[in-house]
Amino acid sequence: MATNRDPDEVLPYIDRVNSDLAKKLRALKEGTCQELYKKTRSFIGALQRSPAGQNTTYGPSINTILQVRECYDHSVKLDGDRTSHFTEVLQLFLVSVKTLQQLCDEIHSCIGENIMALTVHEKQRAKAEKIRSNIEFCRKYLEEDTDFHELASHKTTEKLRGLNTGEVSDWGAVLNLIPVIMSKFQDVYNATADWTSITRAERNTIFAPSKRVSSSRSGSRPGSRQSGGRNSSQTMKGNQTNMAQNQTKKPRKTYADRVDERNKGKISLLERPPFKPSSNPPHNLYPQLHIHLGDPTQHV
Repeated sequence: MATNRDPDEVLPYIDRVNSDLAKKLRALKEGTCQELYKKTRSFIGALQRSPAGQNTTYGPSINTILQVRECYDHSVKLDGDRTSHFTEVLQLFLVSVKTLQQLCDEIHSCIGENIMALTVHEKQRAKAEKIRSNIEFCRKYLEEDTDFHELASHKTTEKLRGLNTGEVSDWGAVLNLIPVIMSKFQDVYNATADWTSITRAERNTIFAPSKRVSSSRSGSRPGSRQSGGRNSSQTMKGNQTNMAQNQTKKPRKTYADRVDERNKGKISLLERPPFKPSSNPPHNLYPQLHIHLGDPTQHV
């Protein structure tokens, strides 16, 4: 685990851990998880061997990892000296869960904590929050006594193999536990890759300001009292000259001032607002037609 918070060292470390996460997920999916998926009906039968898995009158009865372990212990007792197929399937489930628990602790300590420590910019926060929420979700549902009956409603890429509609409500949660956790881990992998790319692209914006401020503060310290007095006197003189220049500057003419100078105080027809009546009396635009226009106010 990276102990310091230097981005130049933490970012390559996060990349290595994230690539290891992808390899472990691929190995787990192609290994015990795939084998367990092919034996879905046997896994349900193994759970029903235990008295805790037989009572499904009021909904699902296996809702925690601890209850699956109890089913495994009961199956071992039933087998005696010869291990049955049901016990092996339950062992596949518990081995996969243990691997996911160890992987979750590793992701939390190696990826989650480092990313939270280096997330200081607004562009990083969306991906960092997604990583944090997914890790907390996995840590919650991978605890031994957490009730995961809500996972039955989660959609996964794997179908509930060999189950009819009535059995899905009873066994959907325990079957969805591993696929849902693995999909969350995949989301963590994708969000971590996006977070590192954003952090590298915006590195100067995210981490440079603090260094600039510190360097400017260190550079502004006077070497001696004499140099500090010179700097202060020079700045005072500069401020005085700037104030004098601002006072001697002529006020900037606006567009209205320029129009007023051009028209010598008279508002032209183009500049006159539509609500202001014309000050010029009406006149005959076509004298050859012998049309004589009078004052319009007299013919209203």
